[in-house]
Amino acid sequence: ITEASSSWSWQLPPPAQNSFLHGMFTIPELGQFANAGAGIVARWSFMEGSPFATIAHDYDKGGWKVAADYWLILAHKRLIGSIILSADDGGAGPLIYAACGKAGNGSIVITAANPSNNTVDVSVQAESGSAIPTIPRFDWIFTAPDGDLIYSNSSSLNGSPALAIQRDGSLPSDFTGKYVADPKFAALTLPPMSQAFFVLLSSDANVCH
Repeated sequence: ITEASSSWSWQLPPPAQNSFLHGMFTIPELGQFANAGAGIVARWSFMEGSPFATIAHDYDKGGWKVAADYWLILAHKRLIGSIILSADDGGAGPLIYAACGKAGNGSIVITAANPSNNTVDVSVQAESGSAIPTIPRFDWIFTAPDGDLIYSNSSSLNGSPALAIQRDGSLPSDFTGKYVADPKFAALTLPPMSQAFFVLLSSDANVCH
């Protein structure tokens, strides 16, 4: 799905349209369209000469450059399976979505966006009320480099330096989730103004096998 709703509709000034801020629109679009079988969501076309495309020519340095939410789309494609689960955030503030993991091993992936200035801890429960194990897991937590939502045209993954596609189009070697196994970190923590994927390795959901 291209020409999707975006920060352009909010009449925010450039470069908001391809900045980290745009991911706050991308996460709910990915979550809402996933159940309909959408494979990708992009603001305009996925690749074009426009500076607002998801992938665009870098006319200054050569090669390619990508918008900040390219990394969300890539993580979503790598992690999310074909079975979408129902998720209720209880109106707590962050936007929460759930799906089976792509590995088909019973894992659940929680996708979330926290468009607030507060840190939010999320616990996960089944419809029956029983807790779903969140340890061990892989955290993919994206934040704006230097905390600049509008002028950061990239993302930081788990506190790493700003992600950037290589000149030849290859991905950075540090584009991977952070393994979390310590029970004291059982809560899924969303930093202020963050976007995240949490891969719950021990959820053992029958529907996800």
